[in-house]
Amino acid sequence: MKPAENFSLQYLSDIPYLLPCGQAIADRKRGLRLNETGAFLWTALQETTDREALLARLAAHYDAVSEEMSRLEEDLSAFLSQLHAHGLLTEDKFADSPHNLENNHANSLHNLEDRPSDSLHNPENSHADSPHNPENSPVDLPTVSHAVPANSSITGKILRIGGERIRIQAPAELFNDALLAFQEEETAVFGSDFDLRGASASGSGFNLRGASASGSGFKLRGASASGSDFDLKTTAASTLVCDLEVTVSSLSEVSGDSETSASSPSILHKDASAHRVCLLKDPQLCVTEDESTYYFSFPSAQQLPYGEIGKDGSRAAFYYRFAGLGADFPSETLKEELFHSLRLAFLYHAQKKGLFAIHSASILYQGKAWLFSGHSGMGKSTHARLWTQLYETPQLNGDLNLLAVTPEGPMVYGMPWCGTSGIYTDQTYPLGGVILLKQDRQDFCEELSPDKKTLLLSQRLISPAWTEELLSLNLRFTDQLKDRIPVCRLHCTKESSAAETMKNWIDRQPF
Repeated sequence: MKPAENFSLQYLSDIPYLLPCGQAIADRKRGLRLNETGAFLWTALQETTDREALLARLAAHYDAVSEEMSRLEEDLSAFLSQLHAHGLLTEDKFADSPHNLENNHANSLHNLEDRPSDSLHNPENSHADSPHNPENSPVDLPTVSHAVPANSSITGKILRIGGERIRIQAPAELFNDALLAFQEEETAVFGSDFDLRGASASGSGFNLRGASASGSGFKLRGASASGSDFDLKTTAASTLVCDLEVTVSSLSEVSGDSETSASSPSILHKDASAHRVCLLKDPQLCVTEDESTYYFSFPSAQQLPYGEIGKDGSRAAFYYRFAGLGADFPSETLKEELFHSLRLAFLYHAQKKGLFAIHSASILYQGKAWLFSGHSGMGKSTHARLWTQLYETPQLNGDLNLLAVTPEGPMVYGMPWCGTSGIYTDQTYPLGGVILLKQDRQDFCEELSPDKKTLLLSQRLISPAWTEELLSLNLRFTDQLKDRIPVCRLHCTKESSAAETMKNWIDRQPF
């Protein structure tokens, strides 16, 4: 037997959980809550899968005497059977164990009722291929052409999202209205008027004033009092340091050419792809990695098949197919695919900076953003609309909200990505709380235990959980967040009574 990969033992408020990451999330695997015995045995399984060795470790752990060994053996068999039943062991030699876990003292496993996570590109249709199958790497690799349509030009636009400055180098036609709504004004980027004062050779003062809003560089030459020349240079727009640099380039299909030139991006080199590890694969997204970079391929994309981001989160690149577009450039399909691919890169970068995205609709109530979170189809948009109809509360974002815990408290930052709602804002607000929705026949609020708050909040994040390290970042954030805001689960109908129930609960919270 062998323990399943892509599961991580995590402690939430001192309670052990086995939680999926990477391919396990893509495959829609559920997490499990353990007790101390289960956590001990799972840790032991990482070192040995020999049944007798596991039993010896368990006996030593509990200082068991000979009369207790038969009971410990029963508990071990029950635990291994349950792991197999949940797909966490690769063999079935314990599947027919007669011992029911519910009826013995080592009640080690509890199946979690909720889906594993929203943290993939679109995980609804899982893929069962092995995450280390070499076939997961991109194939039919084209070479790169930086050519753009004759009537187009590459432009660099700087966006400001969640306080992060992102420069995107791409054909101007690929920026949609939502992205442009977050474009930073030139005066904010390059500064206001400058004032240069000094002394001329004769000792009289000089005063040079100008404006740098255009971003173009200038050079001032003259003579100092000693007679030597001096140079004064400003910083041009292209040299401004941004938090995330993104380039968008076109691909040119080369018929029959299986190799790529040395100047092509590394994602397109077959010799390099053979040394990458595949972290996850589903019909929407494949993620592989090497020591320095995450690589993306989008199997269902029509015009933007590849991307990559450095593991430091400071640079990203995406590649689109220009061949065949001709006069149709840019197509709406390409603009849409780029828009969502940029989200993937930004969310990884944001996670590195302590910013996390949660799948939720948001409203503004009493000067704070309140988030309604749940699975697709759970009623987030319906609930937000009910609040707008009943209480005239503005809607901030219809699908996604960016959160951070700051010295001033938890904050919600506007983002251009909002699902199909078309509702977004570029403003920042204090976070009031998060309401986790669950459809029911009655309307009532359920108070949650600390570990449940951390878990359920993390399951609603769409920040990456491709690896155990990234999953841990998400959990640390939600564990920190749950202590600073009200969090509850609203069992709700789709009637106005659901909004009334929620408002009554919110109004009772201390501010």
